[in-house]
Amino acid sequence: MDITLIQSHLKNYGFWATVYDIGYRGVNRILRYDSLRGIWISFSNLNKKYLEAPPQFEARFLSQQEIASLARDPESHVSAPFAEIALAKDDECYAIFDGARMASFGWYSQKPTLYRPRLTLHFDSSYVYMYHGFTFPEYRGKRLHAVGMSRALKAYSDRGCRGLVSVVESNNLESLRSCYRMGYKVFGNLRVLGLFDKLWTFQGRGCKAYNFSLETTPQ
Repeated sequence: MDITLIQSHLKNYGFWATVYDIGYRGVNRILRYDSLRGIWISFSNLNKKYLEAPPQFEARFLSQQEIASLARDPESHVSAPFAEIALAKDDECYAIFDGARMASFGWYSQKPTLYRPRLTLHFDSSYVYMYHGFTFPEYRGKRLHAVGMSRALKAYSDRGCRGLVSVVESNNLESLRSCYRMGYKVFGNLRVLGLFDKLWTFQGRGCKAYNFSLETTPQ
């Protein structure tokens, strides 16, 4: 971390959170260590103000044709293979538009999903896993990601789903703070330890109620 980033962390999150972040990054210079927070939200816990967006924005699920178009946009960080895998397991993409311009999107699944290479996340299928959220640079700072999640949560709740689950790294303080403002709660921790070509995963006690676990696969 450079001095400017450290100063920003100290100002926004305090001394001990900054020390934790520095230590976390330092450990990962030596070996792989992921400390992850499993979080969940139901519609009843949602801060309803995030359902509201400025009137020029429209929020909805994307069609397959729109997803194919998204995968052709290098700025979106959605590759054609990523989209093909997601669609093959019936995942959906919920997006916010500013007229014809896509401003923000996120992906949603009720099936085991690749979290990172060699790590597949499993969870209770009565929940929907939210992943790969992205807001285009010119629309950042408007909380559109939170609005999109909130609208998607409402849509899935109307279908009978119990809520959303997701994963955030424990040192990603900005994302965690944003999730807490929405109404997300932490239910458990996942940890990954990697050394050379070996990976070990560990689930905290709270993960069992959500069938939350990471499965490792060979290289």
